[in-house]
Amino acid sequence: SDWGNERVVVINQNGEYISSERGRSTLTTEWTNEFFESNVDERDSRSEANLIPDLPQHLQNPYHMSSQSEPLFWGITDLSIDNSGRLYVTEYRRHRCQIFNIHS
Repeated sequence: SDWGNERVVVINQNGEYISSERGRSTLTTEWTNEFFESNVDERDSRSEANLIPDLPQHLQNPYHMSSQSEPLFWGITDLSIDNSGRLYVTEYRRHRCQIFNIHS
């Protein structure tokens, strides 16, 4: 991970750049639905909130953009790839794991 820039950079075995990812979290997954069933106030607050706000110029850097935009990575702590080619990215600031298919 490119920790200070709140992103994951994918390179091949020769160290050549393939792609990068800033995060794409959503609030409509099996797990979030289960969480919101027992946390209705949280669900209602998030449904009314602007989770991707327009930020002023002085906050246009990776850290502040990530801290203010729900879908983006914020505080990557670990990466893992399973045998099916899924990349797991865990974040300590949002207490979540985003999962990506690295073959698509």
